Amino acid sequence: METKTKYSNPLRLFLITILTIYLSEFVVMYVFPLLTPSLKLRGALLDTSLLILIVFPILYVLLIRPLKRQIIEMKKAEDAVREIKHDWEDTFNTITDMVTVHDKDFNIIRANRSAQRLLQLPVSETVLNAKCYRFYHGKDTPVKGCPSCNSLNTGKQCSFEIFEPHLDMFLEIRAIPRLDKDRKILGLIHVVRDITERKKMEEKLQNLSLTDELTGLYNRRGFFSLIEHHLKLARRQNRKLLLLYADMDNLKEVNDTFGHQEGDRMLVEAAGILKATYRESDIVARIGGDEFVVFPVGTSEDNALAISMRLQKNIDAHNAKGDSLYALSISVGVSCYDPAAPRSVDEMLAEADRLMYRDKRTKKEA
Repeated sequence: METKTKYSNPLRLFLITILTIYLSEFVVMYVFPLLTPSLKLRGALLDTSLLILIVFPILYVLLIRPLKRQIIEMKKAEDAVREIKHDWEDTFNTITDMVTVHDKDFNIIRANRSAQRLLQLPVSETVLNAKCYRFYHGKDTPVKGCPSCNSLNTGKQCSFEIFEPHLDMFLEIRAIPRLDKDRKILGLIHVVRDITERKKMEEKLQNLSLTDELTGLYNRRGFFSLIEHHLKLARRQNRKLLLLYADMDNLKEVNDTFGHQEGDRMLVEAAGILKATYRESDIVARIGGDEFVVFPVGTSEDNALAISMRLQKNIDAHNAKGDSLYALSISVGVSCYDPAAPRSVDEMLAEADRLMYRDKRTKKEA
């Protein structure tokens, strides 16, 4: 807060000046004549006093009073500027997004509280010689291909999303060039939002759209979105691939006898066996109520019997534990994709489904 002196008020200064002059005249008129009496001197002092009485009111009206008004207006203007600055700083620091101001040499010259906290900047108000690439990217030099750095060259603002391992955050960054009156680039303003939670939610929603909620396997949509990619690779590499179609036996009987909760447990057990039987790189999906499909990546027609027998071996091991009210049974059918005679996924599924039903009939007849 500014301190005020007793001379900051023009009227007060005016009164003090008059009082000082009159006191000086008093001393001169009544003390000095005792030493050197002179009628002329007294007359001169009297004339001076009369002149002061005439001139000073005129000076007050023409000079002092306007000056006083001007000083009052200046103080009001200073108070308004101070209040605006205070409001701006409060607004700047209450913005939840990170805001940093940069010069052309990659220095952060100002940052709001959010940026200070999240970037762990070293000072509270003005940040000097704090290189943005160090605090944003954890690097000792500017990052090649950084869109913000490109804005320093082009003078055009940009917006982009990026994951920063240094901060362990997904960031949405808007880089706005700072220009002088001649439109020359002074630096950048970064407005940065932490979108980590949004990205996690998007990933979760993406997983939900591709994943079966009960078993954790891919759902029908997830299966079809992945298999097309592998079929393209098979065509390009001229490689055969197998598709296994699996259908649970007796699920309806388990639901009717023990309830749907037990039927759901049966589905989860079947999904676990399928995941344990095949490799992590294989696509395992639940595409219907009791229907599963496995796309064992990298296998060929010669492995058709082997992949079926491997599954049956694990089913037998599960039933041998004897900790269930029923025996788990799965019927399977295997179709082959040959790039020399390419077929659609639906055609492969139809063939595997037909072979699966043949396996199911064989079990019933046995």
